[in-house]
Amino acid sequence: MVRAEDNAVWELKTPDIRIFGWFMAKDCFVAVFGNWADTIKDHDLYRGYRIAIRRLRRELGIDATLCVKGIMPDDVLSV
Repeated sequence: MVRAEDNAVWELKTPDIRIFGWFMAKDCFVAVFGNWADTIKDHDLYRGYRIAIRRLRRELGIDATLCVKGIMPDDVLSV
């Protein structure tokens, strides 16, 4: 499952793992952080990962043109 967050931050989910990052283009995911789902839930790390990804993009000079905007999985993944 793929879930969009604010500011073009995406979360890829499996039952056990969460991977956070962004899509530079359709079907091109930049994975930045990954962790066990239970750890993220137990320590409420979702917000921290989203903030860290936005900070990293800012530090790398990645502007909005290198982030796919959208809120639906079809916006970033081919079917």
